[in-house]
Amino acid sequence: MRNLKSLRVKHDLNQNKIAQKLGISVVSYRNKENEHTQFTLKEAKKISEIFNTSIEEIFFKNEVYKKETNDQHSA
Repeated sequence: MRNLKSLRVKHDLNQNKIAQKLGISVVSYRNKENEHTQFTLKEAKKISEIFNTSIEEIFFKNEVYKKETNDQHSA
């Protein structure tokens, strides 16, 4: 979740503030940001609203880049 952490830091928000906005504990948020557990769709939508950024940009940008890079190397 490097994109999420980068956005959070860029907007000068700590994990506690985001957890409060989501209505979850900071431990739960930390586990999700560190990819130990997954965000619910409701949480992902709320995060996209907080940062005014699409869910895809926050959660899937790296995966799309990796796939495109792998596809280019396979060709």
